[in-house]
Amino acid sequence: MGTEEDMNQRILSSVIDKTCTNLLRQILHHSVPQTEMPLVLNEVNRKEKLFKILKTFQKDILYPQNGYFNGSYSELDLPLLYILIRNASTITEHQHGWGKTPSPTDQSVAANVERLRVIRNKHVHSCSGNLSKNDFETLWNELITCIELLEKTLPDNKGQYKEEAETIQKEILQKTKLEETVREIQGRK
Repeated sequence: MGTEEDMNQRILSSVIDKTCTNLLRQILHHSVPQTEMPLVLNEVNRKEKLFKILKTFQKDILYPQNGYFNGSYSELDLPLLYILIRNASTITEHQHGWGKTPSPTDQSVAANVERLRVIRNKHVHSCSGNLSKNDFETLWNELITCIELLEKTLPDNKGQYKEEAETIQKEILQKTKLEETVREIQGRK
């Protein structure tokens, strides 16, 4: 039987894995168009730096046997997008620097990218399934604010990522309520 904490965790995980990952793909594309990424990745100093921090499977994606990334940003997950935004884009670091928690007043692209990484690593990647209603509401508000601020930096901003996040939340809430109703009916038999 799922708890409210489990449902909150599913909502947060789904929005991070789908909506926020797609949003970061657009942020990266806006900074470094996909067609330019092979050149950026193969700059000597950048390649050396990336090779020190990439995991083997990430190297295989960015530096395939043919030597050039000719794939699509759609193949990249949030951790790899973060690495590329941090190390291969024109986005400058936030006030406290990459890898550190940004100031609450910093609304820069880098600060909001960092917040998404922190939320993912602390609350989604941990898979604890222990996200109280109050914690969820705080994180949800922070997540939606990050999405809105990042969307505003895109030239074709239509608010679709915020809308997608809210749709995911509603769908999971409806599915959870339906499952509870079915369990309740089955329990009466």
